[in-house]
Amino acid sequence: SGQPDNYGSKWIVFILPAIITVVYAGLSILCKYPHIFNYPQKITVENAKEQYTIATRLIRVILLIVVIFSLAMVFDSIYAAKSNYSMLKWWVIPIFMFSMILPIVISVLMFKNKKEKVSS
Repeated sequence: SGQPDNYGSKWIVFILPAIITVVYAGLSILCKYPHIFNYPQKITVENAKEQYTIATRLIRVILLIVVIFSLAMVFDSIYAAKSNYSMLKWWVIPIFMFSMILPIVISVLMFKNKKEKVSS
């Protein structure tokens, strides 16, 4: 019928920011240790800096996307609670998924291009 059957506590609004804070901290710490990442090619002294740069840039871009979309969801949750109208539409989720996949595809292509240059 479209009517809510239960209401949560006001503190529920803080769950998403808390989760995003943990994710942000975890990925930020992970970026400091690029040598533990899994790479599609062998890391050598010659290519280490370039490969580590690509990998940490990928993590940072994904982190930025997650934070931006999470911020939009939090603001929309607060706005919807006050006005009974959500600004986010159905197409936000496909855009989020595409924006998460695109940097990964670009990074894989960059890794592949670097591998081909080393082979030649």
